[in-house]
Amino acid sequence: MNTRNILTLLALVYILIGCSTTETFHTTAYAGDTVAIPVGMKTGITRQNLQVDFNGGTVYPPGEPVSNPVVRAVVNLYPDPLSKLVVGNETGDDYGIYADLYGSVLENTIANFDKEWWNTVVFVDLPADLPTGTNTIDMVADGQILNQVQIQIIAAGGAPNPFETNEGGPLSTNHVATMERADYYMVTFQNNTGSTVPYAIEVQLQHDKGVGVTHIVNPRGDIKNVTWSDLPGATKDDIKVIIVPTHGALNRLIEFKFYVTGNITGLQAIGTQPYDINGQLITDDIEAVITQGI
Repeated sequence: MNTRNILTLLALVYILIGCSTTETFHTTAYAGDTVAIPVGMKTGITRQNLQVDFNGGTVYPPGEPVSNPVVRAVVNLYPDPLSKLVVGNETGDDYGIYADLYGSVLENTIANFDKEWWNTVVFVDLPADLPTGTNTIDMVADGQILNQVQIQIIAAGGAPNPFETNEGGPLSTNHVATMERADYYMVTFQNNTGSTVPYAIEVQLQHDKGVGVTHIVNPRGDIKNVTWSDLPGATKDDIKVIIVPTHGALNRLIEFKFYVTGNITGLQAIGTQPYDINGQLITDDIEAVITQGI
């Protein structure tokens, strides 16, 4: 299978965005081939903590080196921001294919009201000695089975996909690994004293001085603006972030979510100021919650 074909198949993952599947892409393969396995809308899944079990026997343990992997990559795939799924969910237009309904179910049920949607897909080189017939693959992280899939092995004699390209030949293991997530901190907010959702939030953060280069990522730039600065302090470096909606108002605190990355360390929240639409401080105790991801 060439790179173009496997990526065409992976486009189907967008239909299943946020959902795990019961079969690989492709559903049949030669032993030794490369397959893609969607495991759903997962956080914190990397080659460092992902174990792949075949038929309860052969095991690919976590922590494989990037230089010679059998787990080729763990990649998050996102829908096109101009897709009918995303646009229909925001505008209520069904485009004659129930796009708004699918988006609503995804946001409210699968994503738990989060507007950032993705599907974690694992590229795996199958063992060359898998028997013909139905084989079971368990995707395990931190002792929990993320997904169990089945694949039909039709014969031996497969080979890992070289990910051939039209420019420059096959992708190296480093090329593929660059699609995986960098280390990051996720910043979300909770209201400790009420249910008010502010119009805007300003938050002050600090991190270890002189470590890394701060980079802040807004996962949904169509619904909110994230403005930030990172300035050196006496003992810590100081980040200030201001979040405002692009139009109207945000409906839930989860929509204020953003990420801090760039190999910084020691990130902590110093203060949070929530504002109403008139620029007045809100008295509710709204707290920034920092979760470190890998």
